Amino acid sequence: MPLLLRLNSGGLITINAGPQFSFLADGNETVLANGKKLFKDTDFSAVAGLELNLHPVIISARYVWGFSDISDVGEEANSHQIQLGVGLRLF
Repeated sequence: MPLLLRLNSGGLITINAGPQFSFLADGNETVLANGKKLFKDTDFSAVAGLELNLHPVIISARYVWGFSDISDVGEEANSHQIQLGVGLRLF
């Protein structure tokens, strides 16, 4: 669940940045069982990205830096993600 600040110049590029909170959910578990794991299997991250505004098409890219250790075995492991997107603005 990201909470991003958008710096929109009204032009070609929009910058996004902020924190993100994630948790591991299991599709085979109930909502209540997943809720009990909410604070045990969590990841806190920082997110930064850009949007290219080519009206009506929007192309976006974000990078996510995880701060929490998400490894269950041996050495520490942090989450790093690249997210790409394409959108269509109708208005």
